[in-house]
Amino acid sequence: MGTRCMTLIAVIAVGCIAGVTVDRAQTGAFPTHEAYVSYLGNFPRDKEADWTDNIQGIGHDEGNWYMTQRRLLYRVPVGQSLNGNLKDKPNVQWLHLHDIPDLAALGYDHFGDISVYRGYVLAAVDQGNEDAVMAVFRADTTLAYVGKGVFEGQGKQAGWVAADGDGFVYSSSNHITALRKYRVNWAQIESAVQLEFVQEIPLWDEAGASLRLESMQGGGVSPSNRLIYLTNGTCGNSLNAGVHVVDLHTGRRVARSCQGGENCLFRYEFDLCHPGGASNHEPEGLTIWDLDGLVLDGQVADEIEGQLHILLLNNDIDQSNVWIKHYSGKVYVNDDGPQGNGRLKTPFNNLADALDFAWDGSTLVLENGTYPGSFRLDTHIRLETRTGVARIGE
Repeated sequence: MGTRCMTLIAVIAVGCIAGVTVDRAQTGAFPTHEAYVSYLGNFPRDKEADWTDNIQGIGHDEGNWYMTQRRLLYRVPVGQSLNGNLKDKPNVQWLHLHDIPDLAALGYDHFGDISVYRGYVLAAVDQGNEDAVMAVFRADTTLAYVGKGVFEGQGKQAGWVAADGDGFVYSSSNHITALRKYRVNWAQIESAVQLEFVQEIPLWDEAGASLRLESMQGGGVSPSNRLIYLTNGTCGNSLNAGVHVVDLHTGRRVARSCQGGENCLFRYEFDLCHPGGASNHEPEGLTIWDLDGLVLDGQVADEIEGQLHILLLNNDIDQSNVWIKHYSGKVYVNDDGPQGNGRLKTPFNNLADALDFAWDGSTLVLENGTYPGSFRLDTHIRLETRTGVARIGE
């Protein structure tokens, strides 16, 4: 999408930038510029379709979504609308868990959240007669089953799996105070799926106290391999439910979602236990994928943007509905145009307002042009340009 580090023509100095406070995004000090915490909205929204019932996980490769229901795995081209049924679409592939003899013979009955790494779909699979496993499939139109590897020492629970850019994978049981990291023998993956336990990563809150998360649901590692985004919570097991961002180097949480309110930037709103039990929400899987500027049918898509995409399940009595919530780590600025809200298609038209909106760990993306004034940066942000040179200063 043409983004590169910007050239500074003038020194940024003088003048205080107000309103950039870490508590607005409920963050600690982000160690990277991967703070995907600005809520953009939902698409689809409260959708009931053939792929939404008991939705569990979501992942991606360069051109496709991969999603799991409890017993189904889907491959969906990114150009295919998610606002309707999928099974009858000729460009969509799907398979049933019980049609995989190696898994069905051991009673496995539950796909969890998924990840995609170098041409393979990695799926957490549990609720079987044996310990939880990572099942591996080819990330192509065949969705061919490659094999399974046991999450060593983890027991029978594994609601999620997440791969980092170096090929390590992370998972956990349901109720935890630590993550588990595994090494995969990728050179031999086609002949045997081998998971070797590497270490536990204890979890700590922002104050340094042990962090307990109940009913783990999903996870995804940031491109730098430094941060992991996690979801958790169900009705009945709701301790610290929501979305959490953890520094993998320290195990410390640097951000968590909020339910709403004036200062709630990282908004992930849900109702775990609706009165009467007719409609209980449940956080589910997530994926990190930069979709700003996604082109569908020759046009930049309005509905899907941002870098973080999180499922929310609505457990209705008849059939479950789903939201996919989208979040950004970027603030866009273009001095040649009307004032907007900082998104790619509706950028701010001046740097002062953009800086006032920016948060710890975010990225300011400027169009080429001149941005007059003097500024002092008092939060941890990165400056980039999309095209040409951006000149800051008088």
